[in-house]
Amino acid sequence: TERTTATDDGHLIGAIEQLGRALRRGIGESLRSVRATAPLAQVTTASLPALRAYSAASRDVNLGEPIRAIALAKNALTLDTAFANAWSVLYVAYANMGQIELQDEAAVRLYALRDRLSEHQALRAAADYHGLRGERVEEEAAWRQLYDENADFANYANMLLERRRFAEAEVVQRKGIEVEKGKAVGYWNLVEAQLAQQHFSAAETTVARARAKLPGATLTYQAAMAVPLAKRDVAAAESLYNSSAFSTFKAQRPDYGCSMALQQARLKESRRCSLVRGHSDMLFALADFRYTGDSVRARQVYQPFLSKSATERSLDDYAMMIALVAEAGALKDAKSLLNEFRARTKGVHPTYRADSALAVGSIAAAEGQWDRAATAFLAWNTDPMPSSYHPYNRGLPEAAAVLKRAGKSDSAVTLLEHALTVSSAAGGDEYEATWYSQALQQLGDAYAERGDRTKAADSYTKYIELMKNADTPIASQVKAVREKLLSVTGEPGPATKQVGKPR
Repeated sequence: TERTTATDDGHLIGAIEQLGRALRRGIGESLRSVRATAPLAQVTTASLPALRAYSAASRDVNLGEPIRAIALAKNALTLDTAFANAWSVLYVAYANMGQIELQDEAAVRLYALRDRLSEHQALRAAADYHGLRGERVEEEAAWRQLYDENADFANYANMLLERRRFAEAEVVQRKGIEVEKGKAVGYWNLVEAQLAQQHFSAAETTVARARAKLPGATLTYQAAMAVPLAKRDVAAAESLYNSSAFSTFKAQRPDYGCSMALQQARLKESRRCSLVRGHSDMLFALADFRYTGDSVRARQVYQPFLSKSATERSLDDYAMMIALVAEAGALKDAKSLLNEFRARTKGVHPTYRADSALAVGSIAAAEGQWDRAATAFLAWNTDPMPSSYHPYNRGLPEAAAVLKRAGKSDSAVTLLEHALTVSSAAGGDEYEATWYSQALQQLGDAYAERGDRTKAADSYTKYIELMKNADTPIASQVKAVREKLLSVTGEPGPATKQVGKPR
C-alpha cells in the first residue's frame, strides 16, 4: 500500500504520478523503466479542470452523446491547448456525426500531439491518421496491433465495417463487448454488422442485451430503432419511436421522426425539420426533389450554398449539393462546384475520395452520359467511407436509374435486387428515402413485364403500405401503383388514408 497527500487540486495529478511510480517499484519494475516513463502531466494534462472536462467528454462519446462530448472536449482544449486526448474525443464525436472535414482536422491535430499520448493512444492516433489519408495497409496494421493487445475493439470493428467485412467485424466486436464493458458503441457496431448481413434475430438479441446492460445510453435506443428500419419496416420503427419507453429518446433525437416522415413522403412534416437537422444534410433535399421534381424548391435549398464564397462552403456538403444541383437542372453550377471541389481538396482530401464519384455521376446523368454515370455511381459504392456513416448500398440505386434510362432494364433490376440484400444501420434510413419507394415501383413494373405476378404484387404492396400516408402531391402516384397491383392480382391492396376534398 502506498499513500500520499495532495495539498490542493493543483497538486493532485502530481500526487497520482508519485503514487503510480511507487507502486510500480513495489511490484518489481526496474528503477530505470520507471524513470524513463514520461510524467503524467505530459501524457495527459497539468490542468485538473481540463482533465475533468475530458473525462466527462469521453464518457458522453461512449454513451452516444457526441454534441455534449464536443462541447466538453472544446472546453478542455481551452484550458490546455496541447491536451491531445481531448482531440481524440473530438475525432470520435465528429466521425460519429459524419462531419468528415472536422474529423480530419481533429485527426491531424491528434497525430501531431501523439508524443503526449500513451503507447496505445499514440497507435490509435496513427491508425486514424492513416485511415483518413487512405493508407489502408498502415491503418489496418495499427488496429490489428491494438486488437492483439486487447484494446480498441470498437475502432477495429468500425474499420472492418467501412470495408464491408461484416463477418469479421462481428467476431471482433463480440469479443470487444466482453472486454470493453460499458461501451455502448461496441453493441452498436455488433448490431450494425448483424444488420448488414440481415441477421435480424441476432441483432434483436444484441439490442436486448445492450438495453439491459446500458439502459440509459442513447446508442442502445438507436440500435433498437435500427432493427425495424433495416428490415424496411418503417411502420414498426415509428411505433417503437412513439412508444412511452422511447419518450426521452424521441425528445433527444427528433431527427429520427423526420427521417421516417420523409421515407413515407409526409413531405409537409419532413420539410419542417430543417431547424432540427440543419441544412448541411442534403439527403433530405435530394429525397424531396426525387419525390416531387420541384426544381423551384430545390433551388431554394441550394441557392444559399451557391451564394457563399468558396472558403465559406463546407467540404462535407459539396458532393451531395452537386447531386441536387445537377438533378435540378442547373448543370453549369454543378460543374463549377465540382471544379471548385477538386481545387480545394486537390483530389486527395477524405471528403473528395469518399464522395466525388457521386458528384461526377450526377453530372454525367444530367448530360445523358448513361454509361459514364453508371460507372461513377458504382465507383461511389466501393469508395472509402471515412466517417461512421455506412450506407452500404449507396450508388447502386443511382446506377440502376441511369441504366434503366439507357434501356438496360435487366441490369437495373439486378442492381436494385442487390441493393435490397444489405441493410445499413448508420445513415441507411436517410439514404434509402432518396430511392427505396421509387425502386419498389420500378421492380414491380419490371416483374410485371416479365409475367412474374407474385413478385410484382409483392413490390407494389410494399410500396402502397409504405406510402399510404403520403401527402397529396404523391397521392396520385400511389393511386397509379394501386391500379397496377389490381391488374396483377385483382386485389386493391392496403388502404390508403382518405385525403379530404377541397373546400
